[in-house]
Amino acid sequence: MSDGIKDLIGKELYMSNQYAEFLKQHPYIDQEIHRREDKLLAEGEVNRAHKSILKILRTHCPDLFDKIVELPKRLERIQNIEILEKTEDAALASDEQNVQILVETNDPTE
Repeated sequence: MSDGIKDLIGKELYMSNQYAEFLKQHPYIDQEIHRREDKLLAEGEVNRAHKSILKILRTHCPDLFDKIVELPKRLERIQNIEILEKTEDAALASDEQNVQILVETNDPTE
């Protein structure tokens, strides 16, 4: 291994150790980083569910897709992943009535 690579690795390890030490001294920053990471993961999961439900409804329940006024916007307002998973399951089962009930009763603006 060349001296340049060894120096680069040494600098990276030093910076990593400094960062770890900083987080030990300021645990609230580490907690905030984890909180934000968790929030981003949850938002990603909700976004995936929204897209999946809309795709399933367009394919399996096109009449319902047209029937529910502003379905994409209404669905987007639902942020509870458990409700979205139930809605996704109902859409996969082509259970139009249950999809409609889930969307209409869980839209926070209703």
